[in-house]
Amino acid sequence: MRETSVKPDRLQEMKEELVRMNDEISALKPVVRAQIATLPVFGEGQPRVEGVATLGMLDLALESFAASEMKGVDGRWTRVDQYVVTDLGSFSTVRAPDGHTFRCNVYSVPEEGGGVRCDPVGR
Repeated sequence: MRETSVKPDRLQEMKEELVRMNDEISALKPVVRAQIATLPVFGEGQPRVEGVATLGMLDLALESFAASEMKGVDGRWTRVDQYVVTDLGSFSTVRAPDGHTFRCNVYSVPEEGGGVRCDPVGR
């Protein structure tokens, strides 16, 4: 909106609409976050880490889903149980309670959906 040919009154109207949208998103965040919190994470080892990564990335995506929020240089992170999920842009990491770290990527399967694949990072 900085370099635009929009008239000043329309530009102000657009800014006000962005504020309203951010307010609506802020009101929805606790509802969606509560729904995410009820999702179970099953399994042990790799399947558990991938479930934790999925919940963590959903939480981070929800948190950043506002036009006024910016991502920090060092990435954003959240806790899921005793795990730490960090969004580094092109991939995420999960640090397990035992200190092991996993590099996680989102993948897609055309016309089916997608998933998260996590691989251990060498120590």
